[in-house]
Amino acid sequence: VMYHRDRSVVYLVLWNGRTNRDKCDVESVKRRSKHLMMSTRDDIIRLYAPFIRDSPPWSLSEVIKTLFTSTLLLPTRMLTLGLFLVLLFLFSSLSLFCDYITDTHTLVAQEAKMPFVIIMATLLKKGIHVCIRLLIRAGIFISFGVLSIRTISSRHSIDEVEVVPDMPRPALYVANHLGWLEILVLLSQFGCTFVAHKYIKDIPCVGSVARALGVVFVGQGESSSETVKQRILETYDCIIKLLQLEANPFSELHTRNCPTCRKCYPPVVIFPEGTTTNGLGMLTFRTGAFVSSVPVSPVCLRFASSQHFNASWETILFSHHLLRTMTQVHNNMQLILMPPIKVAKDPSREEARQARYFADMVPLPAICFPDTCSGSADHE
Repeated sequence: VMYHRDRSVVYLVLWNGRTNRDKCDVESVKRRSKHLMMSTRDDIIRLYAPFIRDSPPWSLSEVIKTLFTSTLLLPTRMLTLGLFLVLLFLFSSLSLFCDYITDTHTLVAQEAKMPFVIIMATLLKKGIHVCIRLLIRAGIFISFGVLSIRTISSRHSIDEVEVVPDMPRPALYVANHLGWLEILVLLSQFGCTFVAHKYIKDIPCVGSVARALGVVFVGQGESSSETVKQRILETYDCIIKLLQLEANPFSELHTRNCPTCRKCYPPVVIFPEGTTTNGLGMLTFRTGAFVSSVPVSPVCLRFASSQHFNASWETILFSHHLLRTMTQVHNNMQLILMPPIKVAKDPSREEARQARYFADMVPLPAICFPDTCSGSADHE
């Protein structure tokens, strides 16, 4: 973004350095240009600050370290990464086969009252998902140098926000989005699933793992609020019924078409910013994650070791980012976790306004940036 001297004309240059798959949205460019022409220079800087690449410059020690790790460490990490990808593909294929068995035998089992096949397939799938979590944790430890993942509990309080203490397992996590590495970290820590773009399922190996983990795929420009809302409500209902079954094991909930007998929905992680940022700022949250009004658990993600390289992926090429990430000795992460929270539902507000109010009340910016006064940056 180049601002003219007389502060009247803005030249907007958009360049997507990560993929050429998506075409440029001309109407979006016109709308943004019109918005920026009415803005001041400070507004523009604040608007695009989360996308500015802020990484320490190359130093002599960093050059020597990168040459050393590229020679000795990188080949080993690349080989182990390939091995982990093959194992993940095999486990995910087996999990998808279990889904196929469960889906094809559900009607027969209900009519013949023979749920043995479903039970065995469900138990096998649970074991496979445990193995996938362990593989991912081992993979990011060996291949990406995530030696430690430190989890910190936060008790940040806001008057309008109510903590839900009797919900030990959240149905929905909302987190800031730094790139692709924290997705693997969250998978290994919470055994969760995500909301992702539809083209992800076409990526070799990655698509199979995503389908096996039950990722919710949404398309570009499609109205995905209802799809995401339905999945979140199903997950929340699943967790509530599990808690009820744990409290009363002899109840008859298992005979009431409970989805836990077949699906056992994992918690959903949504990045409400909708894109990746540099970790130094945060965008205004989109409301899709908050339409369902179920309690959410905010998670702040930070790279604990960023003195030499900022591991967030916002504007640089994926190949460059992958190379720099794998040539770092360690990329430790820090998770600041809040208990599930909710806001009181106001009958006078319509659903969209209630979701907007909920999104604005989530204290994730205050957790990630406690030293700043402002919360989120205005972003369209």
